[in-house]
Amino acid sequence: MLSTGDSGGSAGVTILSKTIVLTAGHCVLGGTEAHSNRYGTNSHTSGGTVVDVRRVAVYRKYDDNTRAHDTALLKTVEPMNLGGTAQAADAVRTRFDWKYALGLKPDTDRLLRLMGN
Repeated sequence: MLSTGDSGGSAGVTILSKTIVLTAGHCVLGGTEAHSNRYGTNSHTSGGTVVDVRRVAVYRKYDDNTRAHDTALLKTVEPMNLGGTAQAADAVRTRFDWKYALGLKPDTDRLLRLMGN
């Protein structure tokens, strides 16, 4: 669950690795100032563990008018402790390359390099 600052907004995320999550681009416009990721729970207000977001990378082809290509990658400040109720998506744990499935190649490789992954 991605919390989006003082507005109390939230968005779903998919955990891709211990430090990278995928979410909708329209949910994170404006940078990292007020974003945190609560994982290990279905509530955006309680339970689980909260980690701050270090970097936001909205897909460069995202169109705010049509919401086409509405994806973003977030890098957390600290690694998430995965296990139990917090797991990385199956697509990441297998040899399947999710970047191609999302149509983010080659931009995603560049973004992940910038994020230090």
